[in-house]
Amino acid sequence: MGLLDRHLIVLIVLVALAGAAVALPRGIDGADAGSAALDELPLMVNGWTASASAPEDVLPHDPRARDSASWTYSQGNREIFVSIARYRPRRDSDWRPSINQIAPARGAASLKHDLLTMGLNGSPTQTTPLSVVSIRGPQRNLSIVYWYQVKEKTIAEELPLRLALLVNALRFRSPQVWLVRIATSADDQPQDFLRGFYPQLVKTLSR
Repeated sequence: MGLLDRHLIVLIVLVALAGAAVALPRGIDGADAGSAALDELPLMVNGWTASASAPEDVLPHDPRARDSASWTYSQGNREIFVSIARYRPRRDSDWRPSINQIAPARGAASLKHDLLTMGLNGSPTQTTPLSVVSIRGPQRNLSIVYWYQVKEKTIAEELPLRLALLVNALRFRSPQVWLVRIATSADDQPQDFLRGFYPQLVKTLSR
């Protein structure tokens, strides 16, 4: 068998697996479980105190989310806005958030994507990448850190998320898929908040 034939067989197998994953019956993830997880999130984090809701023009609501909630965490004159939403564990694009749902991109003068890598698990040698969108808008400049949470796995970008969902589908698993967004003004940094909030968040969402 030639090298070309082997590559063709591998390609056919991958296409067949992808088709099988799409055809697999969808798992049912209960709405009660998602709502309960949102109710258990910490309202006090290292001196930060939460109040219900966050401004819609900072963290837009996505109607495709099955469950969602937002908070404003305050400490002195600083504010951090948090939004957490649960989506169906599917690979198709019907549910995946667009940039207009992740950040208020419409009308922005400029929009920049980047990655933030930081230690969030108490170990200086173990770092976690997170996505960042920086926005210059007509009324305010924002920095939005976001990631997808699938059980204990933190996923910064969409391509690794698609791969994780494909692997879960092939294993007949349908874990919760969450989008976590942390917004601050562009001249503020959320790292101190994240180091306290992230471990509690992952523990709650991975149950």
